[in-house]
Amino acid sequence: MGISLLAGRAFRDGDAYLDGTPVVISKGMALLLWPDGGDPLGHRVRTGPYAPWMTIVGVVSDAKNRSLTLPSRAELYLPFAAPRSPVGVSREMTFVVRSAGSLAGVQAAAQRTVLQTNPDLPLYRLRRYQDVVAESQIREVATMRTLTAFAGIALTLAIAGSYAMLMFVVVQRSRELALRQAVGATARDLVTMIGREMGTVLMAGMGVGMFGALVVSRLLSRFLFDVSALDPVVVATTLGVVGVAGAGAALIPARRASTIDPMLVLRGE
Repeated sequence: MGISLLAGRAFRDGDAYLDGTPVVISKGMALLLWPDGGDPLGHRVRTGPYAPWMTIVGVVSDAKNRSLTLPSRAELYLPFAAPRSPVGVSREMTFVVRSAGSLAGVQAAAQRTVLQTNPDLPLYRLRRYQDVVAESQIREVATMRTLTAFAGIALTLAIAGSYAMLMFVVVQRSRELALRQAVGATARDLVTMIGREMGTVLMAGMGVGMFGALVVSRLLSRFLFDVSALDPVVVATTLGVVGVAGAGAALIPARRASTIDPMLVLRGE
């Protein structure tokens, strides 16, 4: 499962039958019981008021075994056959099998192995691990897909609106641009001037957008895991896409304006 050993040792064969059953705790439980950073190895714990005392022999990394979006909880691991509290601890067993074969092949092999061990043991709910993870993310994935679709629509509308507005501005300034060309301004000069002005507006809009992202980041954080709502890579990619889209919306009208014949504009044709 990729849970790493941080201190002490892992389980060994026969641990369940030793006096003071050895147990392994997670890092979160170690910090919960020893917030001052004390060494938990060798200390004893128990799972209930009538359960036997058990000795801590190892500390392992935290694991998200309930939800990827929720913080890891304190965990205690003990040998399956070890004595435990009569309440609060299930005896249901789940096996995790690593295999390169198909699910059907693994299921057939698992059924044969279980039947050979004990024909009375039931075997059910065989699932691929990626399916288990995907099932736990259904709500978050659906929400993020919806948000992504709306974001794509919003970006498309913003680009179209920017292009239409900038084209309107260029048309309104056509006489000014024609006069500039008549007194010696080149097409490159016009494109640079309009691009610089529109770039200032674009940068201001991106700044407002970043402020909005900071405001709503708390709402988005509950749908994310192992990444922050303001992840630098995501923010840089978003700004890049918006910047390229905005530059395209500004430069296309600017280049069109630079191709207008100033004489026709000044004559009013």
